[in-house]
Amino acid sequence: MLKEHITPLFLLTARAEQLRQQGHIAIEVARQSVKVRALQARDSVIAVVGAAAVITLIYLFFVPPWRIIGWMLPIVTSQITNQFFSLRILRWIDRAEIIDIVRGERCLTFISIAAAMAMGAGIWWIGGRNEILPLWYATTMIQCLYAIGDTVDNSTNVPSARASIGANLISVAVFWALSGGANIAVAIPIAALVIFLSGYALYFKKNFEELIQIRFENLDLVRSLEIEKQAAEQANLAKSRFLAAASHDLRQPLHALMLFSGMLNSSSPEQTQTMIAHIHHAADSLNKLFGGLLDLSQLDAGVVNPSVTCVRIGPIIASIAREIQPRADGKGISFTHTTTDFTVKTDPLLFERILRNLADNAIKYTESGKISITASVLEDKVLVIVRDTGVGIAEDMQVKIFDEFFQVHNPARNIEKGTGLGLAIVQRLCQLLDHRLMVQSVVGVGSEFTLLLNAENTQEFSTAERLSSARAENVPQDLIIVVVEDDARVRFAMKSLLESWKCRALVYECCTSALSNLAEEALVPDTLIADFRLADGSNGFEAITAFRNKFGAQFPAAIFTGDTEEHLRYVQTMPDVPVFQKPVQPEEIAQWLIDVTSCSSEIN
Repeated sequence: MLKEHITPLFLLTARAEQLRQQGHIAIEVARQSVKVRALQARDSVIAVVGAAAVITLIYLFFVPPWRIIGWMLPIVTSQITNQFFSLRILRWIDRAEIIDIVRGERCLTFISIAAAMAMGAGIWWIGGRNEILPLWYATTMIQCLYAIGDTVDNSTNVPSARASIGANLISVAVFWALSGGANIAVAIPIAALVIFLSGYALYFKKNFEELIQIRFENLDLVRSLEIEKQAAEQANLAKSRFLAAASHDLRQPLHALMLFSGMLNSSSPEQTQTMIAHIHHAADSLNKLFGGLLDLSQLDAGVVNPSVTCVRIGPIIASIAREIQPRADGKGISFTHTTTDFTVKTDPLLFERILRNLADNAIKYTESGKISITASVLEDKVLVIVRDTGVGIAEDMQVKIFDEFFQVHNPARNIEKGTGLGLAIVQRLCQLLDHRLMVQSVVGVGSEFTLLLNAENTQEFSTAERLSSARAENVPQDLIIVVVEDDARVRFAMKSLLESWKCRALVYECCTSALSNLAEEALVPDTLIADFRLADGSNGFEAITAFRNKFGAQFPAAIFTGDTEEHLRYVQTMPDVPVFQKPVQPEEIAQWLIDVTSCSSEIN
């Protein structure tokens, strides 16, 4: 190997470290410089040796052979040596490490300087004891031509080029300067040539570096574009898989709904009740799937704004435990949860969603054994762990389980086994809240999902820790609630729901008809629920503005929408107006009505 020959001659570490700090572009410039020099050395050796032979033949008529051989032999030897090492360098330079690139630089520089010193000695060998002035001029010309060629060969490495120029031409200039008389004048243009060639080497080096830099920047750009293209292709494939899975899962319960609905007309009263139960079950499946898809859409669109505050996780775990316990008892599974309470930094509602999804998965995939939810402190972190003794997840599947619609144990896409969106939502929520999520699982043994949350010592808790669900009977009766909604089925459903709570529901297709009817009947409503997109081309925020112009700036109102992005530009102008994404659970509507009526009572 090359390094076996030259490593002891040079201290290479400093140069290698310099290149490493300058970055990969500087490294590639050095690599290409060595490669160019090696190529030029390989291609020029025949010309140099041939020129040496011609010079030897010419000088034999004027100079003793041994003196000519004494000058030409070191030059030819250095060129052959250069050829030998250059060929070896060309074999590995494209894949060389930084330290080997530096070794290549030093090797070529050493050989180049040695050859230049041999060439520089020519004027002394030929002219030292010879008074034939034309021979001096001829020798000087040969050395100058060599210097020009050597500069071109070494110009990608300025130190090497300047050292070669100096080793060759300075000795020529000194010879003429010491010759005395008019010969001193010859030394001046030779010295000027030294300066010119040194400047040329620097100029060539800068251009060379710029070209290499542009080349590799373009390569980096091409690689970057290729990576982006691959990412786009992967995203497109993922989208196609997502849409295919979503289409399948949406069609299944919808198909069931249509079949059961078609059987209602010809069924007996007993069968009708069964059909209604199946319809309710299919509708519930659709609602869960739409809810998961909506959650993913909101998270991917960046419209979910977490309200991070100090939260006690004990009540949240206890609330989930109350939901899980009956399901665990029904399957004969032992379920335990921590009674230790800790305070963390999180959004309470989103954290509850994460924990509920993990607990739901544990129940779903555990047929026997036990499930537990525990919390503990590790330095400044709180660890919340959901363990189960379920079917487990193979190691090569533990990354894929966070993909949409991916279910290890549900290849047939049976909706009864879940939608396959739970863990995808969990991962996105953890990223949104900056909670670390880890999974450990062994097939046939069980799984363990760990959440790492930032611990807090403060006792200041947000009002979001209040009970998240509301009882319908707590909704104040006789509320006059205006609903502006362009979909007739939704209007009918909202009217039926609100009237079941003993409220008076006034439903309209657009804001204009609502205000007109209220004016005719001289009614003052208590609140407004508006869809974002309305039948007359207006939107819910404009409807709220019209109602507030009529009934006061503090008039309570809310937006119910299936849109995920269009409404965002209006939110900043009305920050007090809550926006609920459809489908909205009745409990959410009830809780909002309880809240706004409580606030109105306090104001009054």
